[in-house]
Amino acid sequence: MAVILMACGTSPATDEPQRPGTDTPVLPGDPGSKPDYSAQTADATFRFTGVPGCEMRYSDGGVLFITDGRTGISGHNLTTGRNFRFDPATVTLIADGIQIQLSSVEKVAETKTTVWYRLTSPRLTSDIWLVAPM
Repeated sequence: MAVILMACGTSPATDEPQRPGTDTPVLPGDPGSKPDYSAQTADATFRFTGVPGCEMRYSDGGVLFITDGRTGISGHNLTTGRNFRFDPATVTLIADGIQIQLSSVEKVAETKTTVWYRLTSPRLTSDIWLVAPM
């Protein structure tokens, strides 16, 4: 059996993802590898997380998400009064009236009905996730 595998060129080294045009495997955390956001994209619940005190999920009830092509995406928690507004065109995030400096904005995934954004801020220790209607 080993002769057949060798003849087919199957080995553990070739089973790993490779950088195009090289024999170098792509390792987790390697600059050539893409981060795995599958845990985030597996959940299509509209939500805004990562900003302490202003987190909200549509499934909690009393939460509205509004997408407007002119002003971006906003969320309102009718129970707590918390709100946010994100404008991807101007890369602006305002949570509870306070502008949050962003260091990066990444559109991680998109379907016909939902968009996933990963935002980072030098002032916050965790990523900000915005999953919103299209």
